[in-house]
Amino acid sequence: MPSQIYEILSLMMRYWFAALGVLIVLRAFWWLWKDHRSREKKRRSLPDAGSIGEFVVESDCAALPQDTLLPVPADGTLGSVRSCDIVVPARGVSPRHLDVMFRNGYGLYIIPWRGCSCIVDGETVASRKDGMAHPLQHNSILEVGQARLRLRVFAGLDVEDVRAYAERREDEDDEQENPQYPD
Repeated sequence: MPSQIYEILSLMMRYWFAALGVLIVLRAFWWLWKDHRSREKKRRSLPDAGSIGEFVVESDCAALPQDTLLPVPADGTLGSVRSCDIVVPARGVSPRHLDVMFRNGYGLYIIPWRGCSCIVDGETVASRKDGMAHPLQHNSILEVGQARLRLRVFAGLDVEDVRAYAERREDEDDEQENPQYPD
C-alpha cells in the first residue's frame, strides 16, 4: 500500500474514532435522561410514593384551612417555603424550620434547625437531643408556629399509638428510678 494512501486513511480513521467516541458518550447521556424521565413519570403517577403518612391541620389559619392534608415523606424538611417537602405557610414558621426522619418501629423524629423550636404533645423541642427523645407517633400533635398538626401514619407501618408510647416511656422511667437487682 502506498504511503500516501496509508497517510490519508489514518487521518480519516482518527476523525472516525473521535466521532464514534462522541456518539457513544451522547448515547450514554440519552439513556440516563430517558431513565430519569421514566422514574419521574412513575413517581408522579403514584402520588403517595415515599409518604409515611399525613399531617392533618387542626388549627385554622389564613394560609392553611382546617382539615387540610399535608403528605409526610420518610425524610424531608418542614418549612414555609415551596422548596420544603412539607410546606406550612403559617405565621411563626421559618423558611426551613425542622427536618423529619421516619424510623420504623420508633416513629417520626423531628430535628429543629438552629434557632427554631416546636411543641410535640405538650413537650417543647428545641434541639436535636429533644427531637430524638420525643418522636412523633400515630395521632401525635405537632405545634409549629401558629399551626397545629396531627400526624396520621399509614396502616402497615410499625409505630405505636401515642398513648401506648407514653405508657411505655413511663414504665421505662419507673424502672430507671427503682432498678430491680438480682440476688
